[in-house]
Amino acid sequence: MDDSRTPAGRDALRASSPERPTIADVAGPPAAPPVVLVHSLGMTRRLWQAQLREGPLPTGHRAIAPDLPGHGSLVGVPFRIETAVRQLASLIDREAGGRALVVGLSLGGYVSMRLAASHPDKVAGLVLASCSADPRGISTLPYRVLAWLIRVAGDRWYAALNAWLFRRTLPQAAAETQIRSGLYFATIPDVVDELVGRDVTAWLKGYPGPVLLLNGGRDPLFRRHERALLAACRSGRCEILPRASHLCNLDEPEGFALAILAFARSIGWGRG
Repeated sequence: MDDSRTPAGRDALRASSPERPTIADVAGPPAAPPVVLVHSLGMTRRLWQAQLREGPLPTGHRAIAPDLPGHGSLVGVPFRIETAVRQLASLIDREAGGRALVVGLSLGGYVSMRLAASHPDKVAGLVLASCSADPRGISTLPYRVLAWLIRVAGDRWYAALNAWLFRRTLPQAAAETQIRSGLYFATIPDVVDELVGRDVTAWLKGYPGPVLLLNGGRDPLFRRHERALLAACRSGRCEILPRASHLCNLDEPEGFALAILAFARSIGWGRG
């Protein structure tokens, strides 16, 4: 599909100078309460096409989906947590009037946690999807091994494996959109170096605002510390999308959007 035909494509924020390298897809009324959507590892801002293109989210909110460093339009920028946080903080100042509801999935969720801890005034609320796993301890060994393999053998084999899995498990249109947008798994070693060993519960404890943990019922790996992360939130709750796996916004796009909208209403972040 030509992305210029979609609301997100028609309203893309494009770089105008080296100081503004981010490209973000946007949908929804300019004056509506902003929602920033932060994608997962290896994906791009196109992960959010189902939420930006149709359905209830862009009807009453200004949805903004940027690329993270090392991905998509920022593939040449090494992934660093603090670089990603600065990018998101700048985006919120520039495009969201300084404050937004922030939704992060997987890697995007961990970056969003750090953003909320370091810039709580910019985060009206936090939706953390598919990232209820503490990246410390022996359970992180597979990620270190994967990072080593990609350093040694490159990432093409892993991208091919994920493309095959997408075609096996996702609706055809959703799978092909993600594959055509590019799979950026070469950044895995940087992500592992930056994230593994971090105390993300401390980040959650540092954010005073409301938090929703939104997880797929078929994603046990990234739900294994759900209770610990929920306990770290000062004001948190958890919701499960029962038929969804790790990329729960693709598995249950409508349920995902409705969960965000219900959370937004519960914290007064919306119209009416």
